[in-house]
This record gives sequence, structure tokens and C-alpha cells, in this order.
Amino acid sequence: MNFLKYILSILILSFIFYKITIKYTPNVIYGKVKSKMMTQAGIQENQTRLLPFPEEDDRAVVMPNPDFAYVSMFYDIEQGPLHITGEMPDSTYWSVALYEPNTSNHYVKNDLQFRSSELNLVIGSEIQKTTSIDGAELINSPTNEGFLLFRILGTKRTQKEREKIIELMKTVKAVQMI
Repeated sequence: MNFLKYILSILILSFIFYKITIKYTPNVIYGKVKSKMMTQAGIQENQTRLLPFPEEDDRAVVMPNPDFAYVSMFYDIEQGPLHITGEMPDSTYWSVALYEPNTSNHYVKNDLQFRSSELNLVIGSEIQKTTSIDGAELINSPTNEGFLLFRILGTKRTQKEREKIIELMKTVKAVQMI
């Protein structure tokens, strides 16, 4: 009987530890990565960070692909929705992804799914009264905080192409709608 209680206790503790690990570990990692990246880049929440065509030893993005240029941002919509605008390339692959602090992806869309190369998104929550902006796609974020990641593919690997993509990356802006 003691052996059965011992086994049952181990199973219960294992289950509790598993649930705690799954629920809290991603959020703790997110907080540390957010703090480190924002400090290194000298940016605040709702400010974009450019990482054009990283070298193989760069680790601002986990295992970065040197064929891609990245624009990232830690966002916070507690004070109001964010209006994201910018110009994207019209002849190469690019994508937008939004992540919750627990690393769950809640939005992803690529160049083929957008109707134009003009980026016009509003990130808000269901409880906010999101201001309607003509032509903007409304994205309901399940959390007030999150991570936004743009990836733009450089296909020709020429300096001219890279400079053009970097200029486009600089057009990506986030404005909080209060």
C-alpha cells in the first residue's frame, strides 16, 4: 500500500511540475529575451528594430537565416491599439508574424496573402474599441503584450537589392492609437 501511495505521489507531483513548466517557462524566457534585446538595441516597446541580413554568428534572432532581413518589435497594446504601416517589396517573399509571450503564434501572413505591398495593420484586443482606419486589417491580439516579426527574403544577394530592402525596412512604423 505504501508503494502505491509513493507512485501516486510521484505521478501527482510530476503532473503539477509539468503544468507549471508548460505554463510559466515560456513567459519567463520571453521576459528575459525581451529585456536583453531591447537593452542591446536601445529601443522601447512599440519601436521597431532592424536586423538586415544577419551574419551566421548573429543571435538576435534564434538561428537567423542570412537570406532574410528582419524587422522586429515587442509590442504593448495596453494603452491602445497599434497602427503598423510600411512599404514591403513587391517582387520577393515577405511575411508578418505575431507571437504571444508564451511563444504561441496567433497571426501569420505572407506577401501572397496581402493585396498590395503597402502594409496597413492595426493590432488591438477584443476589449478595446479599435479605431477603424480605412483599408487597415484589424488583428485581435489575445494578449496585451507580444512580439511582431517581419521577414523579407533577399533573392539576388546583390548590394543594390540589400540596400533597397533595408530602405523598405526603415518605412515600417508603429503608432499607438490612444
